[in-house]
Amino acid sequence: MKNPAIAAMMQDIQIEEDWEDGGIIIAPIWKDVDRPNVGGIGIPSRDAAFVPKIEQAMRDGAFWSRAEIKVDSAGQTYVCVTERVVGRTMKATLREIGYL
Repeated sequence: MKNPAIAAMMQDIQIEEDWEDGGIIIAPIWKDVDRPNVGGIGIPSRDAAFVPKIEQAMRDGAFWSRAEIKVDSAGQTYVCVTERVVGRTMKATLREIGYL
């Protein structure tokens, strides 16, 4: 379920430890927008084995069902996405879309 159109909108992916909550944050960095670092997901450290799978699904554009560029109230552009892979169903959804 790769989505080349969404994948082409992404510049990179940032992965970092969330020291405050003890988890891992996986966040896309979007191209050609004023606010490139909007969004991302946090997962518990116990699910660290899923990070490479989530990262690859993001790089392929399969992590989201849609993405569009929007403008905020200050006139800044950003990417608004609808996630296909979320919370409790993360493992099942990653399997369903071919990343497990």
